[in-house]
Amino acid sequence: MKQFFLLLCTLLFSAAIFAQVVTTGRIENLKDDWGTSYTYVGEIKNKMPNGLGMAIYSNGHALKYAGYFLNGKFHGKGALVFEDGSFLSGDWKNGKLDGNCASLNKDWDLFIGAYKNGKKDGRGTYFYKDKSFLVGQLKDDNYNGRCIFINASGTTLADNLYVNSKKDGTGYQYEVEKKKLYEGTWRGGEWVSSGTASFKSFVTNTSFTGESTADQIIMGCTDKDRYLEDTAFWYDIKKSVRYFGKHKAGYLVDGLIIRDSSRFLGKVNDRGVYGYCSFLKLGKYYDEGMYKNDFLEGANNLSINLDKKAIYYGNTKEGNFTGKAWLATDSNDMYVGSFEGGQFTGTGYMLFRNGKCVKGTFKDGSTETVTAFIDENGKPISLKPKTTAEALNIVVGEYDNNYEALKGSTILNMNEYDTAYYRAEKSIISFPGSVRQNLVFETWNFYIGYEAAVYKGSNFAAAKTQYDKLCKEIAATSIKSKNGTVKPTGTKVNAEEGNTVNTRFEIAQMTDYNIWVQIKYEDGNYIVRLIAGDYKLED
Repeated sequence: MKQFFLLLCTLLFSAAIFAQVVTTGRIENLKDDWGTSYTYVGEIKNKMPNGLGMAIYSNGHALKYAGYFLNGKFHGKGALVFEDGSFLSGDWKNGKLDGNCASLNKDWDLFIGAYKNGKKDGRGTYFYKDKSFLVGQLKDDNYNGRCIFINASGTTLADNLYVNSKKDGTGYQYEVEKKKLYEGTWRGGEWVSSGTASFKSFVTNTSFTGESTADQIIMGCTDKDRYLEDTAFWYDIKKSVRYFGKHKAGYLVDGLIIRDSSRFLGKVNDRGVYGYCSFLKLGKYYDEGMYKNDFLEGANNLSINLDKKAIYYGNTKEGNFTGKAWLATDSNDMYVGSFEGGQFTGTGYMLFRNGKCVKGTFKDGSTETVTAFIDENGKPISLKPKTTAEALNIVVGEYDNNYEALKGSTILNMNEYDTAYYRAEKSIISFPGSVRQNLVFETWNFYIGYEAAVYKGSNFAAAKTQYDKLCKEIAATSIKSKNGTVKPTGTKVNAEEGNTVNTRFEIAQMTDYNIWVQIKYEDGNYIVRLIAGDYKLED
């Protein structure tokens, strides 16, 4: 096992979502099945969450659920991640885990197995933080049925019947340091008496071997050459690695592996891990899905970045996210569509945490072409606003989201633009009368802004006309917000030939936000531009 231990996961896919036209939007003040409030962004039908989307929390504990919904309930594949790095993932039904699932608690105890109606129910594997583990049957979140447990030191192997998480019934316990096997009855977790167990165990096999040295601990069946065979436990003390499960010719072929910083469950051959496997890198990521030759390979693979709290589900190829998939990012945006080499590339849509959606083609996570721009209510937004007021409302409304929905591809040649700009992306919309590409920019001092230039040339009279016109249009604009409408306030500074002049407009209740109109003079030329954001021009 090699490359799969080094996978850097960032970040869920149903083929149906790519084959239909979807309506997206934002719904506030919803509650999950625990009664916790959240804001929904995603696909909407019948005014309810239906399809792919996210539940975004603000309670300081849960962060987000990303996955599928049915009539407002978590339903289908999805993952719920928490601030402390814990998560719940897998199949959901009517708001609760139900099916093949995984959960990690704040203490880094990992469970992989079956859930029913929100509780562990069926066969499962529990990896504890102290490196002890349990494999067996659970019901109603308790151990119920036959379970095999090996303690943290790897010195005791117990194969017992459990009732309500306590040993209750017949079973076996082997202590390797004493090379002693106990067989009998337990009640309420305590040994009661010796006797014959009601079921057969591998610990009674004539080929069972127990060995404890400074280098290793072995408890399991062996073949004629004394290689581990069938069910066995091997603790490589020097490498601090534990193996348990089915062995063949001395090697684990199906089972679990515990290292200091990782947990694995699945199948292994001489080419690496394969088939359906689960892998946890503590504090880093959790992967689950189909493997081939040590790499995630195929459809419906899950990756949760436990550090950034990002979730990916869909296709992988040789360990890279490639094909149809979706990604819920650390900033609570979603990329849905085609991926290539881990990057959002091809057709699809970007759904932002404020509910706005951009549909089109993308390359390396940046918008290339736009086929539709949708607001949080599922209504189309014009890519070519007809008035300054319409364009300004779009821009101001996107400020709280750092203008993310307006960003297109990165501008590589910044020579034409302001030297204060550290980087800039092309805007997907354009103010009416723009004479060059509109920008979303960031300065060297980490201010952000939106720029639109409406005049560029050497004629002062023409520049002044555009400057006066833009100031007048901004002053007359009604900015829409949740609290109603408000007009920008400011006093126009008169244009002066041969000088740079700035007029600043402010918007009530938007601290540090300014709308600047500038007539800039440099080397005999004038540029008239609007800049909206927290960037401050010199007065």
